[in-house]
Order: sequence, then structure tokens, then C-alpha cells
Amino acid sequence: MKKDDIRKQVETIIGANNKLILLYESGEFVIVNEDQGSWIEDKWYSNRNFEWYLRQQNSLATINNATGRTKTALEQKFWDDYDRE
Repeated sequence: MKKDDIRKQVETIIGANNKLILLYESGEFVIVNEDQGSWIEDKWYSNRNFEWYLRQQNSLATINNATGRTKTALEQKFWDDYDRE
């Protein structure tokens, strides 16, 4: 059975709002309901709790921008994605 077929079957069983990562001995992985999470800088977040942290960092960046500080790549990626939603 192909990994994509397994992923589809597991998605049906666990439902759309649940996520699961299948790890294989080869080091490969499959994220079930991957579209329910977010990829930011090669890291997959299963929920949006990380947004609070980024908002806090952005608040600091806004304060520090007056002194020449710029956003980190992670902050910029978050706000670019946020603007698209």
C-alpha cells in the first residue's frame, strides 16, 4: 500500500480536525491532515499557538523599528501568510 493511500485512509478515520504524523523506519514521515497546520521556516506547527509568540515578537519589532531594527525572516513569513488569509 502506498503512503498516500495510507494517509487518506487515516484522514478518513481520524476526521478533518485531527492531525497525526506517521514515522517510517526510513526516516520519512507523512503528516495526516497537513493542511490543518502551518509550515514556517521548515517547521510544521499543528496549531496556531505559535502566533501568540510571533505577535509578541512583532510588537517588539514595531517598537525597535524606530531604532532601525528589522523583522526576522520568521516574523516576515508569518505576516506575509497572515495578510493572505
